[in-house]
Amino acid sequence: MALVLSRHDELLREAVARHGGVVFKHLGDGLCAAFASAPAAMSAAIAGQAALQAGPWPGSGAPAVRMGLHSGDANPLGDDYFGPAVNRAARIMAVANGGQIVCSAATAELCRTAGLRDAGVHQLRGVGAERLHLVVDGYAVDSRPLRTASIVGNLHRPPTSFVGREEMTERLGSELARSRLVTLTGPGGVGKTRMAVETAWSSAGEYPDGAWLCELAPVADPDSVALAVASILALRLQEGLDAVDAVADGLAQRQLLLVLDNCEHVLGAAAGLAEAILARAPRVTVLATSREPLTVAGERVWPVPPLDASVGGVQLFVDRAMAADARFDPAASGDAMEEICSRLDGIPFAIELAAARVRALTPSDLAARLGDRFRLLSGGRRHGLGRHQTLRATVDWSYQLLDPAEQLLFDRLAVMAGSFDLAAAEAIGSDDVVADDVLDLLASLVDKSMIVAHTGGRHTRYQLLETLRQFGEEHLLASGELARCRARHLDHYLEAARQARDEFEGLSNREGAARFEADWDNLRAALAWAVAEGEADKATALVVAPCWYAFWGVRHELGDWAEQVLALSGAGVEAYGVAALIAHHRDDEDRSIEAAEAGLRLAGWTTEPATAGVWAAAMLHHFLSGRLSDTVDCAKHVEEASAGSAMALATALEMQTITSSVTDADVCTAAADRLRKLAIDLANPTIEAVAAYAIAVALSAKRDFTASLAAYERGLALAESTETWFVRSQSLIGIAMVTARLNADDTSVAYLSVLTELYRIRDWGNTSALFESLAASWVRNGEVEAAVVLIGHLESLNRRPASFLRMRERTLRVVRAHPDAEALLARGAGLDRDQVVAFAREQLASTTPPE
Repeated sequence: MALVLSRHDELLREAVARHGGVVFKHLGDGLCAAFASAPAAMSAAIAGQAALQAGPWPGSGAPAVRMGLHSGDANPLGDDYFGPAVNRAARIMAVANGGQIVCSAATAELCRTAGLRDAGVHQLRGVGAERLHLVVDGYAVDSRPLRTASIVGNLHRPPTSFVGREEMTERLGSELARSRLVTLTGPGGVGKTRMAVETAWSSAGEYPDGAWLCELAPVADPDSVALAVASILALRLQEGLDAVDAVADGLAQRQLLLVLDNCEHVLGAAAGLAEAILARAPRVTVLATSREPLTVAGERVWPVPPLDASVGGVQLFVDRAMAADARFDPAASGDAMEEICSRLDGIPFAIELAAARVRALTPSDLAARLGDRFRLLSGGRRHGLGRHQTLRATVDWSYQLLDPAEQLLFDRLAVMAGSFDLAAAEAIGSDDVVADDVLDLLASLVDKSMIVAHTGGRHTRYQLLETLRQFGEEHLLASGELARCRARHLDHYLEAARQARDEFEGLSNREGAARFEADWDNLRAALAWAVAEGEADKATALVVAPCWYAFWGVRHELGDWAEQVLALSGAGVEAYGVAALIAHHRDDEDRSIEAAEAGLRLAGWTTEPATAGVWAAAMLHHFLSGRLSDTVDCAKHVEEASAGSAMALATALEMQTITSSVTDADVCTAAADRLRKLAIDLANPTIEAVAAYAIAVALSAKRDFTASLAAYERGLALAESTETWFVRSQSLIGIAMVTARLNADDTSVAYLSVLTELYRIRDWGNTSALFESLAASWVRNGEVEAAVVLIGHLESLNRRPASFLRMRERTLRVVRAHPDAEALLARGAGLDRDQVVAFAREQLASTTPPE
């Protein structure tokens, strides 16, 4: 096992030596040791920490020593060691505070000591999530929280305090432990979303795969609900399954909390997805918010009541009023605050809107103004209208307090989906009425709580709460401006997508990727408007701009966008390329080659720049079909068509590297070198990740497996840092294959780890590639029967990747000589994907040597 300690060499080396460890590597501010057992490492860590804290030390006492422990194999390389276990131990040390010993779940399980405190699940930089434990026995322990940014998932702490619902949130957390579907219901503005987020935060530690929030408000099309969830969770859609089935199957092996927020406008789709998840993902819990129940079997409905006006309502008002104006004095406000909260029916959103006005009006003035401005409010209660009408009256009141220019900008920004930046607000909101003062008006709308400003990132993002957005959209529709604003929205985000593409493919790669990610909801909305209006040229351009971002990031939703465009008259050649490339990622090769051939016919089989995508899809199809010469020819066509597209050129060069790796090692190296130079010239991290993988392939072709492993690991690190998920899968497979070459004893461990990960993300295309290598490895190790079953499955897929042709032929020669070959091949052919993965994992687990 691996143990990482802070660098206080003499005392720690002495403690390590006493307990049978060997110091073998310095890691930043720490040193690493290997032990025969986890208890020995634990004893060494405690002894070393106790000795260091005992001193004597000059000055302020014991040094700030932090220690991280993890159990796993350390791979030898000369006089040094490397590998995932060493990296994970170092990452665990990095999150500890001075004076703490922190260990992984693997070490905790092996030690089984009472002197451990569960510290919850934490995200470790570069290596994923880990349940950590704090060692508390044997010395004076520092109990500060670990230095991690967040738990697993995508939850973000709201900037305001949570007021008035603490007890209900605690009870809701207990309910989630008993019920797998809980729906928070109630009127708009009552606080359903905030309660769901707070409950998810407090409960997230109970879910090893984290807590994930999917905001459905920006999703207008019910058919896109499952796609939105798949995008949040980075699930790969499976061939032959619709999106709902793919999400449910993708979650089958996970244990997480999924928050579906704002389901009411897509109620049927949300209910269908929740039902599928309950049926097929037994360890997933769903927390939904909606204005009405989902009506799914097993659902627990939790109505969220308004705040008690005299207690929770006043507490919320005071908190938000003091945030709006530090001079606010609650003691001077008398009974006015309670009157405001009572007349606003205890709706938190309405109370917050009122509290934000204390910069201009006293609570007494606010209370008096309610009588004038909220005639609908008091009348609504008399006539029995629902609380949604009460909230509408509150929003209308706030809207009437805006000056005409603010109202006009607010209405126009209602066409936004999700968040937006200042440039978008200026492009869509300005005209002869709202000209150069959009920033000032936007800031005023933020001050008046009509728009939310997200300032946590590099650039400020703005967002209308959904209730307010719908209110503004109704105004736009009534004024006849809705179509014009949507047209402006389309034009702006088409240009924004083009700029993001140029950044992504050039020197500002990370900025381009961040722009695509931030604007994705608005790109989806812009495309929907272009399709609805039959704007084929603009719709084509909208799906083409993020093509390579989606290809290398494996973002399947873009394929659905492309299919919508292809249904229009006049769709461009490039749209066929997008559809074909994303279909390839979905392992739908029939659709991929169909779209590619249709695009090439439309282009007259030329290599003009618009054809890069269709030629790339054709290249990938020929590669999977084992047609080497056709693959090489198509790669040349991609290169010819790649003028102006560095990503298309990088794709062609990577495929040239992979294909030539089995035919000519020198050609392979030359292609990898060209790709490396392209990455250097552009300083493009995504292309750097692709180049690192290509270099690893070239080194393997020359049988320099040690250097190849280092290149694969570099490619993996770059892929994870840039979210280049396609290269990540390729690198994982390369690491498994080379590890098996370098150390046959680690074959089963390496393949089992990678297979488990590929299956988790449902990456079927790369799983098949891994099986090619695995079958050959089993043949080398004498496990021929298992190899025959696996080859039977691969043969049934009718896929023979070009880089594995020789490997397949060598394996087949042995397989066909097996006395039961026919029956075993038939057995493999009869296994579906889940079954063959289960078979391979069981076989690997049975041959994995015990630690």
